Amino acid sequence: MSLSSTCISHQDRTACVWRLPDLVSVVVFKGHKRGIWSVEFSPVDQCVVTASGDKTVRIWAISDGSCLKTFEGHTSSVLRALFVSRGTQIVSCGTRLSVADFLYNIFILSV
Repeated sequence: MSLSSTCISHQDRTACVWRLPDLVSVVVFKGHKRGIWSVEFSPVDQCVVTASGDKTVRIWAISDGSCLKTFEGHTSSVLRALFVSRGTQIVSCGTRLSVADFLYNIFILSV
């Protein structure tokens, strides 16, 4: 995506790419069952990755808003997902509340 766009996540279970500076909605990503905690553009492809309270990480096509892949495996909300290894992998981090403190679950996913 060009530098004149931004992507914002919402607790209404959607994320949206906006064209700047005129704030025109380009595409909306719908499909998560709980709020979205983070969203990030791919450094190499026309897609974004989202992390959600529904315990999943999803990759979305910017061209039409379709979900390209859903990663499952976290046992609690996923707080952050980002592209690493020049866009070939995604690292995600979730938490699960224990009696003592938060325990972090970290996954590295191949795209």
